[in-house]
Amino acid sequence: MENTNLQVLDGRAAGKACKKATSKCNMAVLIYLLVTTFAALVLTFVLLFAELVIPGLSEFLTTPLGYNLYVGIFQVLIMYVIGYPVFHVMTKNLERRDTSVKDNLKFFEFIKLVIGIVGTMYISSLVAGAITDVINAQLGIVVEDATGELVSNLSIWTTIIVFVIIGPIFEELIFRKAFIDIIGKYNIRLAVFISAAAFALFHGNITQTIYTFAGGLILSWVYAKTKNFIYPVLLHMALNFFGTVPSFIASDSYDRLIQMTDEEIAMSTDPQVLQDIMILNGYNILVYGFILFGGLIILSMLLGGGFKLKKEEGEVKIPFFKKLGILFFNWGTFLFFIYSVIVIVYAIIEPVLTKMLESAA
Repeated sequence: MENTNLQVLDGRAAGKACKKATSKCNMAVLIYLLVTTFAALVLTFVLLFAELVIPGLSEFLTTPLGYNLYVGIFQVLIMYVIGYPVFHVMTKNLERRDTSVKDNLKFFEFIKLVIGIVGTMYISSLVAGAITDVINAQLGIVVEDATGELVSNLSIWTTIIVFVIIGPIFEELIFRKAFIDIIGKYNIRLAVFISAAAFALFHGNITQTIYTFAGGLILSWVYAKTKNFIYPVLLHMALNFFGTVPSFIASDSYDRLIQMTDEEIAMSTDPQVLQDIMILNGYNILVYGFILFGGLIILSMLLGGGFKLKKEEGEVKIPFFKKLGILFFNWGTFLFFIYSVIVIVYAIIEPVLTKMLESAA
């Protein structure tokens, strides 16, 4: 679909159209989240009733096999089979930018971006960890990454299939393919920021909100620049792979070594201990290598103007106050933001409320 209508729009008219498109995209994400939340509740009640028909079902779901089947099917069914079609129906008729002419990345350019985005994830995860540590210290609670906790209890294969392969495809369909193409029709730079912000808020907890915003900016920039959907999908898969699988592999070694003193570790000749030391050293080298080289790559791109984007064909300059309206003052964005803040704040104060109730009891 060609970007012909913008050629007759001035900045104010383009700003108004962009504001409307942004509102509809964010409203579609909000409805998506509400539908998936309701579907999750319905499925939970269905399982409760199913226990009456299938004795022992709850016990089976607590086994490793049952839990992996439950989480895998639950996640795919709720988020993608039920949720994504709702978003698609709400946005399918919105006008989009022309993506018929695509740019290709050279192999080493793509590898640099993989290192850069994974390094950015590790760096921003450290920032998120420092912020949650402050919150924990001030409130006397433990704010945890709910998704991280969920993944840590799954098998490596369930994690790869659901969170490394399937999840990135659908999330990129929403936040890159839809958001960038719809909003980018009017202003590509605003589209990148809005896409990354919506992607961050979508995750619903303060830890992920911080590092997914940083990663989302890079994913959005890549798709905005290349118009080639495969690149953000592959980068997102790499991001989720290095965010879950290495720590999964190293977790058992960490759990065993943390029970030993430094002296016991240094003096041990047990092959298992030596193997655990090698695994943890390898994991640390991997993480700090990504932080160092990924940080340098992103920094060099920032300083060298590597993240600049050309205007889309027919794009006009939108007045500053119109941009504020696009970013903040529209119903879709406002409602989605309020919903996200409530979810994030509840995740923080829920341990406090639980602690208060336990003390009262």
